[in-house]
Amino acid sequence: MLYRRSMQFELNQTWVEAVCAFCDPVFASADVEFVRQMQFRRSGSTVFEGARELSGLAQEVALLWEAEPQKFATQYPDCGLVESYGESWPPPCIDFWAYIDGSTGRARLRVEGWGVDEIQVSLVGEGAHDGLGIARQFALILRVPVPPSP
Repeated sequence: MLYRRSMQFELNQTWVEAVCAFCDPVFASADVEFVRQMQFRRSGSTVFEGARELSGLAQEVALLWEAEPQKFATQYPDCGLVESYGESWPPPCIDFWAYIDGSTGRARLRVEGWGVDEIQVSLVGEGAHDGLGIARQFALILRVPVPPSP
């Protein structure tokens, strides 16, 4: 759940878990060995911290799903990544980011491949609702089943 305080949202571990409960199955469906990481920034701080869990509240959370490059390129030969990296192929991983900003109530999704521009997702402060909205966008990009509504 997001907590509203002075026109800003602060995120907690329960909200993050709800979002990941929708997103993780989408990435698993892609079958390219995605692994999730998390970073967060607390209100008043300028530094992002990495963590497995979010203790307390944060103003911003960045969720990162990293795919194994060779498997990704095999599964998605039309993504254009091999060509875009050229002689630098393969990179260490293929990144799919969700930047969640409690001060704006929006998630910004950034992915590698297909020339996809940044995608904006409006948030309502309910983990299941927000997770479904974020997961749907990733599912559409990866061409995997969209998760069902809660």
